[in-house]
Amino acid sequence: MSVEKYKFISPGIFVSEIDNTGRLQSPGDVGPAIIGRAEKGPILKPVTVDTYFDFVKTFGNPIPGGAGSDVARNGNYTSPTYAGYAAQAWLRNNSPVTFVRLGGQADPSASGTGLAGWQTTQTSPSTTTDDNGGAFGLFIADAPTRTYLTATLEVTSLDISPGQTISFTDNLGTERIITSGTVTNATTFDASKTTVVEIAEQIHEAINSGSLITSTGFGGAIGAVSVLSLTANTAAAPLQTATLPKLYAGPSIAELGSATAATASFTFTDKPNEETTLSLTDASNTTVVFEIDDNGDGVVTGGAVAVTGIAGAGGGATGTAARLTALINANAFDITAVDEGGGKVTLTQDTAGTTGNKAISSTLTAGAFAANKGVPTQFFGGSGIPAIVLSIENTGEIANNQTGSLSASYSATTGTLAAVWYIDEKATIGLSGSRSDTGADDVGAGIYFDSLGKHQFKVQISSSAGTPNGVLIDTKFDFTDTSDNYVRKAFSTNPILTNSSVVDTTSNSYNKYWLGETYEGAVVEKCTTSDQIGVILPLNNGTNLGSDFRRDYADAETGFFFSQDLAVGPSATGSYSPDNMQNLFKLVARNSGDYVSRNLKVSISDIRQAPDDTADQPYGSFSVLLRRIDDTDNRVEIVEQFNNCNLNPNSPNFIGRKIGDKFVEWDDEDKRYREYGDYDNRSAYVYVELPEEVKAGETDARFLPFGVRGPLVFKDFQDFTGNGETVAINTLVSGNFNNYGTTNITSFIEGAQVTNGTTRFEFPHLRLRVSASEGDPVDQLNSYYGVDTTFNSSRLNKSVRDHLKIFPAGISNVNASALTERMFNFTLDDICFLSASNGARFFVHKTGARSADGATAVDSLHLRGGLSYLRGDGPYTTVLDAGVDKFTTVFAGGFDGLNIKESEPLREVNYPDAGISPSNTVSSVFNSLNVAINALRDPEVVEFDIAAMPGVVNSTLNRKLVDMCEERGDALGIVDIKGGHIPANQSTLDSTQRRGSVQEVVDTLKTNPIDSSYGAAYYPYVQISDLNNGQVVTVPPSVVAIGALSYSQNTSELWFAPAGFTRGGLSSGRAGLPVVGVKDRLTSRDRDKLYENRINPIAQFPAEGIVIFGQKTLQVTPSALDRINVRRLMIFLKRQISRFAATVLFDQNVQTTWNRFTGVVEPFLRGVQAGLGITQFKLVLDETTTTPDLVDRNILYAKIFIRPARAIEFIAIDFILTDSGAAFED
Repeated sequence: MSVEKYKFISPGIFVSEIDNTGRLQSPGDVGPAIIGRAEKGPILKPVTVDTYFDFVKTFGNPIPGGAGSDVARNGNYTSPTYAGYAAQAWLRNNSPVTFVRLGGQADPSASGTGLAGWQTTQTSPSTTTDDNGGAFGLFIADAPTRTYLTATLEVTSLDISPGQTISFTDNLGTERIITSGTVTNATTFDASKTTVVEIAEQIHEAINSGSLITSTGFGGAIGAVSVLSLTANTAAAPLQTATLPKLYAGPSIAELGSATAATASFTFTDKPNEETTLSLTDASNTTVVFEIDDNGDGVVTGGAVAVTGIAGAGGGATGTAARLTALINANAFDITAVDEGGGKVTLTQDTAGTTGNKAISSTLTAGAFAANKGVPTQFFGGSGIPAIVLSIENTGEIANNQTGSLSASYSATTGTLAAVWYIDEKATIGLSGSRSDTGADDVGAGIYFDSLGKHQFKVQISSSAGTPNGVLIDTKFDFTDTSDNYVRKAFSTNPILTNSSVVDTTSNSYNKYWLGETYEGAVVEKCTTSDQIGVILPLNNGTNLGSDFRRDYADAETGFFFSQDLAVGPSATGSYSPDNMQNLFKLVARNSGDYVSRNLKVSISDIRQAPDDTADQPYGSFSVLLRRIDDTDNRVEIVEQFNNCNLNPNSPNFIGRKIGDKFVEWDDEDKRYREYGDYDNRSAYVYVELPEEVKAGETDARFLPFGVRGPLVFKDFQDFTGNGETVAINTLVSGNFNNYGTTNITSFIEGAQVTNGTTRFEFPHLRLRVSASEGDPVDQLNSYYGVDTTFNSSRLNKSVRDHLKIFPAGISNVNASALTERMFNFTLDDICFLSASNGARFFVHKTGARSADGATAVDSLHLRGGLSYLRGDGPYTTVLDAGVDKFTTVFAGGFDGLNIKESEPLREVNYPDAGISPSNTVSSVFNSLNVAINALRDPEVVEFDIAAMPGVVNSTLNRKLVDMCEERGDALGIVDIKGGHIPANQSTLDSTQRRGSVQEVVDTLKTNPIDSSYGAAYYPYVQISDLNNGQVVTVPPSVVAIGALSYSQNTSELWFAPAGFTRGGLSSGRAGLPVVGVKDRLTSRDRDKLYENRINPIAQFPAEGIVIFGQKTLQVTPSALDRINVRRLMIFLKRQISRFAATVLFDQNVQTTWNRFTGVVEPFLRGVQAGLGITQFKLVLDETTTTPDLVDRNILYAKIFIRPARAIEFIAIDFILTDSGAAFED
């Protein structure tokens, strides 16, 4: 400490302590870098772990494979994770391991098969079974309640004039005629029956003889009653027309129909150009063309109405609107025009209903219209069935016309997507059972069917060949997970079984479909009655395909957590919208694919206002809890917890600093990762993303996370009715589906008249907790509002995981688009309460409570349904003071980028389909492995001394791995050679064909040679016993080779040969894993052939068991470096001496520095010599090596001569027999 640092003011003795004994931390140990699949963890990012406990925490336990239960929902556990076993083998005896988890990432220039992810083989619906494929969704809703209206007619006269008729035409076009004259196919009045009752009886019988209208009113026998009641039948659309003669009089029939007229509007800003036209069509298909002819020359297109007199009507926009309105209303067609003023014209179809949604054709110039207010392409908004006309014709004796309708009213219902099937190829899917419109038995998609019971339907999947009548499955199912008919039990949920590259198409296991997502929770929430209707529709809007998930791996994330509403007073709620609240932060998974979204959720708790928001402590605090997704609020299971977080960038408790905000992105041009963010990550699972204004401290210091934006969801849609109409809807579904050509579908959903267009379908929504009492908490203040992953039950509703999956390719999971919207904007500002008679309050969340009822709700402190609004017109602290301070949300959108139709994604590069040669642009797995190798390329970024990709037998990738090791000069690449055992999950061959052979492996290495001392290979595959469950697992030889290297290094030194019975005895546990067998038992000749070709045999002997019986590198030229122990020795020496050299870098290039260097290196080499790594060495560092010229060039140059110790691989012993008189001393 410099004397100047003391502060002398008054006399005294000043003492300070200076510690110069500190030592720099020595560099950490170095272990292998292993690339491969894992259950979880960062994808394609090197992560170093020191213990097996840390490995399991980060990447999960090794997967033994063989677990094919519900792959679509639970993930792929069908094939072993070889890399995980290799890591386990190393960590049993040594440390550390650098692991790179494999995920799907396509080359930027890739297309087609080169894209990551997956899609069905055929992606779009087709009228031809062999061309059909893609995603198909089952949408269900409570069967709408239909109330059938009636009309009452009374016979009041006996006068039947000659030639008069009564005619009824139903919705099927069937006409029933009763006449007093002569009409073909008509029923003639019986002239002998002349009483009022007899005439009414004839009408009654004629109506009921086949019409879709029922006539009642006579009871069981015809009496003296002359009143007929007409009612629409259950399966019928309403009566179309009825013409009645003079004998019917009586009360006027009221307008009973319910329909909305279609409209269109546009606004002129100027007069359009001469000769431009507007073509309008009314509901009865009458078309009139209007043509601008303001110059009055009378030259218009044939039949067009000339729009003249514009100048006289005021000119410009005003005159154009006035004249066009007058001419439209003057023409004999059923459209009414209204001049709204300011150049705006509104058109209304006189006939209400969907038939009014007619197309509009216009050449009127766009420049003549206000922005976004030009002539639309069609009339919009027409819905329902128009009023049906019942007219009493004027026969000259009765001068009045009476109109009315006979139709049904319908209760509006909202249904949900319930399940998704993926048809891989050459099959069709449809509901089976009773059609909702006719009651007839049928099978089809695009058609409404009645449920078999509550939430119960029947689906048939058929193919053109291969099964009786082509039916693959025809079964009923429901959505109760404890039921024997549970949908996920009734159908295959394994997409791997559709892959003909790994499943024999002639076997019973092969499928052409799989069941993907099911939404049991949403079904229970939305469909509450005993009967439902259902329809299967393609999830395909023509642009976006619901079965195309070809996209790179992606990280799951929450929506933004947003602030409370700081406004107070009676008028505050009137302007409130959660969309306007400040985004504060969101949590993003750290390169982990879908693991976080499937297994974790996040809660905000302990929200506290600032101690003094006007003075020194203006920031409040809160805690962030990462919880298991399957816990409950009564049994919270915390994975990570960050307490007392705040939004003050200058605080040590700033949320960015507490959790971390760093993330990496791959730079494909520079072939390396780039790091972003300011604060080191302290969470093993997530990092924080913060808006710039929050990081800069520019937001209101009082802000707290009071709400959260939900995941995105596809927009809902209505089951439009009509004849042949094409409905434009912004979501992932298409209607007008033709049921594979078996039925002529004439509307958006066939049979939609059963709902009259009143049913809407949602894509499934997560449930938000409503009441604090749900789940029977001991204390309601322990309840977390927001997402309820139990769907109001006592355990996880597993369908929640299906809500959180990534969207198909081309659709953002982060930003809303034309197809998507936020599932919810949850906020504690919406908390309400119910008051008990004893004064207790029961808290309830009501979405929109702060805004929906506006100032009225606040003024009265009362909402609909008996709920009182908790905040009233007070501040947000009212909620916190009541103890309501916690809520939960989920992560969504994670994806590992791998092909779910592959049991082992490595097959794509190991055993590609015919005609495919894997490369960066052709295979995303190839590119991903290449990215992983490149991520390990820089020794200044990551250290390791062994590299392996267990299970990869692609020669090009193996060469890349060894080349990377050689380029670094500090690692040995251990590779698996193609030609040995082929895993069952990578081929359709039987076990005898998959066995492989020594000759095939040797031939592979000869055809695709790797000549490097930085590589090594072994043969054959071996069988191990999984340490967790004892399951026998076949693994590639690189797995146990790594284990043997670890054991050898731990028990002796790394320069000892990791082979032989001492250090390579696999049956004795040298591999770190229990080795119980080999896939190919080698003969002495086999071992010779392998070793001659630089492949290390793994042999099995009767007494000694299984042993690694070689330690060659892949170097062709004989030298000391063609042995693993020498190569590893040199890697070790170079790394350690490089570290010593780093301590003199930038020091003076003089003898003193040289002496310091040699004073460290020589003792080190003597230690290696004592440890039997080298037999002799010499270090030269003087003027003969570092010459004056090199000194001038700032270079220190030393030479180290090494004589490595060699391992004994061959023992020759001569046994010499002598005569009895021989002297051994000779």
